Amino acid sequence: MSGEGRSLSSEVQAYIDALDPEHRTLFDHLHELILGELPDTDVVISYQIPIYRIGRRHVGLNAGRRDGVTLTTTSPDHIEAFRRQHPEFKTNKASIQFRLSDAVPDDDVRAVIRRAAGT
Repeated sequence: MSGEGRSLSSEVQAYIDALDPEHRTLFDHLHELILGELPDTDVVISYQIPIYRIGRRHVGLNAGRRDGVTLTTTSPDHIEAFRRQHPEFKTNKASIQFRLSDAVPDDDVRAVIRRAAGT
């Protein structure tokens, strides 16, 4: 189970358990980064993906892409510094697309998570 023994809802755990093994490694890594920064977050399924809620804000993980996992936030401001530091990663308005083969820059992803959470 992901989350260092953390109990997840059956709906969230079913999403994680259904992941392709290739996606699971990257997903678990990002999941652990989020929970490490936001240990008290409420994890729910919304928009058919796990959403890590922090009050009115949230981050999400979408493993629906064939080639990777997307970290989503609620504002372009949350990822702007990451976008400047890491032009090699594809980004959308408020999200970062990680390919299965990418080395994740953990500290910079943690900074995105903190900005998204307002912490």
